[in-house]
Amino acid sequence: MKGRKVAAIVDAAVGFFALLVYLSMHTMLGFVGYFTFTALPYLMGALLLATATCAAILALWKNNLVLLIVTFVWNGLMLLFSLGYFFGFLTHYKGFLIEGGKIFAVYVFAAIVVYLCFFHAKVEFRAKRVLSVVLCAALVLTAILCFTDFRTIRINYLDDEAAVYAVGEDYQIVWTTASPGSGEVDVGGRTYYDEYAGQLRTTDRVHKVTVPQDVLDEAKKYVVRSNAMLSEQGFSGLFGYEVKREYSFRPVDETDGIQAYAISDSHDYTGVAARAAGYFGDKTDFVVLGGDAINYLETEQNLSTVLNLAHACTGGRIPCVFARGNHELKCDGSERLHRYVGSTGENFFYTFRLKNVWGVVLDMGEDHADDWKEFYDTAIYTQYRERQIDFLDGLIADKENEYLSDGVDYRVGVCHVPTSFCQYDRDYAFDYLVRLNDRLNRMDLDVMLSGHYHEIFLAEDDYAAGQPLFYTESYGKTSSDPAYLATGARYKTLLVSRRSYTQDVRVKEYVLGQEFVGTAIEFFGTEKTARFTTAGKEVLFTQSPFEAIEYGKVIVL
Repeated sequence: MKGRKVAAIVDAAVGFFALLVYLSMHTMLGFVGYFTFTALPYLMGALLLATATCAAILALWKNNLVLLIVTFVWNGLMLLFSLGYFFGFLTHYKGFLIEGGKIFAVYVFAAIVVYLCFFHAKVEFRAKRVLSVVLCAALVLTAILCFTDFRTIRINYLDDEAAVYAVGEDYQIVWTTASPGSGEVDVGGRTYYDEYAGQLRTTDRVHKVTVPQDVLDEAKKYVVRSNAMLSEQGFSGLFGYEVKREYSFRPVDETDGIQAYAISDSHDYTGVAARAAGYFGDKTDFVVLGGDAINYLETEQNLSTVLNLAHACTGGRIPCVFARGNHELKCDGSERLHRYVGSTGENFFYTFRLKNVWGVVLDMGEDHADDWKEFYDTAIYTQYRERQIDFLDGLIADKENEYLSDGVDYRVGVCHVPTSFCQYDRDYAFDYLVRLNDRLNRMDLDVMLSGHYHEIFLAEDDYAAGQPLFYTESYGKTSSDPAYLATGARYKTLLVSRRSYTQDVRVKEYVLGQEFVGTAIEFFGTEKTARFTTAGKEVLFTQSPFEAIEYGKVIVL
């Protein structure tokens, strides 16, 4: 009986040592199932864990000769296999030893806990052996989850539904899944991929796939697919469950004119903003998201809010255009924003073309100078904005293929922070905006769509650079100091959104987001109009904030 006990202890030791060596080489185990069955290395690892745990049970509690023989043989063979593999890839021994050392540290911790709690002479209670086995197995399983990528396993499903962003002459389709994995879009018999340098991107829950506009416009539907990546090692990978969803798509329809809707500054209140964006109903050609969809980007959920707004406004059935707001720069999640929205790489200035509409999206970054205390020495927006000047110079040099290209009837600018004026008491960007407008004025924009100030009004296109702009008394607030300084724009600017059902700035916005106003823009032939509309589809009466001009309910651009 004593010899059998010793054999059981040796059996458990061999099993756990074989498991340790096996796990330490997880990056190289893909060769095991390369020509047979790709899941084989994972099944072998699961069996090794099971037999090692079973051997521990035999050593601590159960006395079963048949089971002891079976586990001893299996554990011995697996130890020989693991050691053989180890010496076969001896050039990687340093990495194996480091990984093995980490797992061994968990083993030691488990052994100490088991001894102190269950085998120390002064500790006596019923079922201590059973509890010790459970604890030991749990700690070993913890080692597996900590030192392999199986900790990412979860039930896979479509988490945030798709949105279609217009960037250049492409669409960028974005959605998220519960589990990291691949991202693919099927359109018109072809498959497009979320890739990184020639391989599928499989480590992200966010999937972003570029599709040529003409392909999706012709197909009028697309399917998003994601395959969960359960484990991706150096020479093996194991896909899990695939999720997919089909969306219908309606491209811009020029035959009845262009109906676009612009919103900004919804600040987490997605539902009411999406209701406002439904003003044109099924006639909507595209939606402009002018920034500040959230208050800050601290978590993945905050990032998802931006994507959810895009989907809520479009259903993934029509395109949208995204401009970054200053609140989308707050917190470390801002460095991941480009994966959730339309962008050119990690930059948020770009052009877009939607049938006969050409547009340029700009990004002013934060709304203070780079040395502002809240930026804690991380802001270098001055350099970023200079790259934007170079970008505009490139557009001007290539104007025949951009804003003067064949078929362009309307030209739209989008920028969260207005470019046609700056705050009188915060003129850090005045000189830059004058230079910016020197470029924009050559593009003959029909309108610039902006937000940021939580107001709704039209700024005319005849204010000289440096001209102070005072609020009129009838607009709602007066001051001895100007409200803004004009920056020389020769295009009209619409501030598109407010969380209140009035233009009157003396009426405070609803802090809980019960009310929301956006802007309906319509182009038809030479007629270009805008309306400020509520979530209930009511059209508001508006006036100029700077002059004695009443626009009424329909603003002619």
